[in-house]
Amino acid sequence: MKNVCSLFLILLLAVLTLSLSGCGGDEVEPPTEETDGVETNGGTDPLVVDTDGVETNDGIDDPLVVENVKHLRTLEGHRGPVYSVAFSPDGTKIVSGGEDTIANIRLWNANTGEEIRMLQGHKPLVLSVAFNRDGTRIVSGGRDHTLRLWDTNTGEEIKTLQGHEGSVPSVAFSPDGKTLASGSADSTLRLWDASTGEHIRTIQGHAEGVESVAFSPDSKTLASGGGDNTLRLWDAIQAITYKRYKDMRISSVASCSVRMARSLQAEVRTKPSVSGTQAQANTYAQYERIVFGSKASCSVRMARPSQAEVRRKPSISGTQI
Repeated sequence: MKNVCSLFLILLLAVLTLSLSGCGGDEVEPPTEETDGVETNGGTDPLVVDTDGVETNDGIDDPLVVENVKHLRTLEGHRGPVYSVAFSPDGTKIVSGGEDTIANIRLWNANTGEEIRMLQGHKPLVLSVAFNRDGTRIVSGGRDHTLRLWDTNTGEEIKTLQGHEGSVPSVAFSPDGKTLASGSADSTLRLWDASTGEHIRTIQGHAEGVESVAFSPDSKTLASGGGDNTLRLWDAIQAITYKRYKDMRISSVASCSVRMARSLQAEVRTKPSVSGTQAQANTYAQYERIVFGSKASCSVRMARPSQAEVRRKPSISGTQI
């Protein structure tokens, strides 16, 4: 029994010795993780990421600052803010529009930065500029409620496009080069013939001013962004087709009107006598049938379109996609 007690005491002392040897060691510090360009610390310091020219601080609202972008050149000449710029399709020219007491549109050599010429016409300032698809024309929209077409090579104004009742902050040529779109503070979009400057259609839908316009790559869809917090898509082809249909109807009616007027003039010159021989009476009856038939044909055509026109007539509603 005495041997068993001695063995138990020996084991107890061994356990106590091992326990005491594990105490009083060095404190273990929290690990620090280090990666490429990223260092984290278990303390309260914000996370700092340092990469090639980019530095961010957690909790700070400053945007990323990129310091290693090469500055090519500065183009100087405008006497006020510049609100719109555009490259020509071949990349050789830049057009800029802004607020300037001398010339609010300027054309630049994109390779050298030299000013090519000044385009004068808008008052007081230009809000939007764009090139057509071959770079031969420039369109500009201004606070004077107008659009202006310019010859790129000469700098001469080709035409002033009027109709908007507010500033024109956005203009765009269609990729096929046939149509020009404009958005205005008067809450409307307008489509124009890019060659003649003729007004094609006014599109309404935005509750507030139209701030931006753009065509789809196939020129079939027009997008607009407005101050009413909406983006709207429009069927540009439908709008243009309806204009062509109306032109066709007007031309047809005008042609009939001319024929009717000529018929009346012919009546005065050729109307036979109602008295006299039976032959004269027969001639007069034939004459009445011809004149009446001509008038009736034109009257019917002016009153309603032909079946072919009905088939071609586009809808005037639902132009918004």
